[in-house]
This record gives sequence, C-alpha cells and structure tokens, in this order.
Amino acid sequence: MHSVGGVVHGDLTSSNIMVRPTSQAGKTNGEAHAVDQDLSLEGEIVLIDFGLATQSIQDEDRAVDLYVLERAFGSTHPRQEGMFAEEVLESQDGYSGSFKGSRVVLNRLEEVRRRGRKRSMVG
Repeated sequence: MHSVGGVVHGDLTSSNIMVRPTSQAGKTNGEAHAVDQDLSLEGEIVLIDFGLATQSIQDEDRAVDLYVLERAFGSTHPRQEGMFAEEVLESQDGYSGSFKGSRVVLNRLEEVRRRGRKRSMVG
C-alpha cells in the first residue's frame, strides 16, 4: 500500500484487515470455505475502510500508519503482540521484504514510538 501510489491508510488496524482464503485444489473458493472452517490465516491480505486515507510519500506518515497498526495489534491481540515486529515489520514476507523504502520508515517508526503518533508542534 505504501509503495503503490503513496497511499497512507490513516486507520490501519486489524479491524480494517481481512484475509481472502486461498482456494484448495479442485474446489472453488466457496466450496473450500464451506468444507474447511478452520479459520486459517493463509490467503491474500485485503485492506478495507479507506475513509481516512491520503496520498503521501512522507516517511513520517507511513511510520504513523505502522504505529497505529502496532498499537491496535497489541491491544486487540495481546497474546501475539511479541510477533508483530518479527512477522509484520521485519520478515521478508512482511513490511521489510515488500517495501523498498522500509528501512527509513522503520527508523522513523522508532521516533514515533518514543513520542506517540502526534507530531511535534515546535517549529
């Protein structure tokens, strides 16, 4: 999302993320879902609710997106909070592996964490 058109979600929480299950061999997506009710997290990630979205190429805006997701993840999924940095931010399948400018944004995320998501009003 950040690399495609410079989209910043503005409300990136787990409530605004859905997983579209991958179909099983020989079955349509609907049939696979009806047979396999195991709530697997395998599939395509789909983001919804772009009501607060903007276009921005600013590392600050991208870092705030990640900060909001991190805070939402920790409050909604506390047992999995420890895996956020490793799986979502740092893995090759996560942010680092999918966004070329991730290192700069992740460094900026450290600054955002220290102060909270609000920008400094000094200046």
